[in-house]
Amino acid sequence: MCRSKLSNSVYKLNYVNKIPSADLIWQSIELEEFIVKPKGYFDVPKRFEIVNEQYKLRAQPIIDNTTEYYQLELTGNTIGILKQKFRGTAYASSVDSTGRVWWYVIIDKEFEVENSYIDYQYYENRPHLIGWISSRYIREL
Repeated sequence: MCRSKLSNSVYKLNYVNKIPSADLIWQSIELEEFIVKPKGYFDVPKRFEIVNEQYKLRAQPIIDNTTEYYQLELTGNTIGILKQKFRGTAYASSVDSTGRVWWYVIIDKEFEVENSYIDYQYYENRPHLIGWISSRYIREL
């Protein structure tokens, strides 16, 4: 399966007797060529919680259940399924042609996103996932 992932990592450097060591303190993963980046960002990020069960995390701020992405082995732009009570942070928004408001989000790493593009077993520290969600069935915290 050909999935080009962009990994964003933050490390804390420690020095013991002038010998450096690095500890991973934050990591996010996104599909590099597939995720649409926002054009602008919120002045202040928004914390949120999912209120619907089986909520779709998407690669772009639109509903697309039919386009074939053969290189990703996907039909449509759903890149994961979120459950009720999952939390995250929204950094931007976009409005589609139907007037639906989408949020560009990072899902908190303690929540394991179902049917995602990440195989969690390969990560020592579970990464945050990035994508778009409709703002209809979320609650701001």
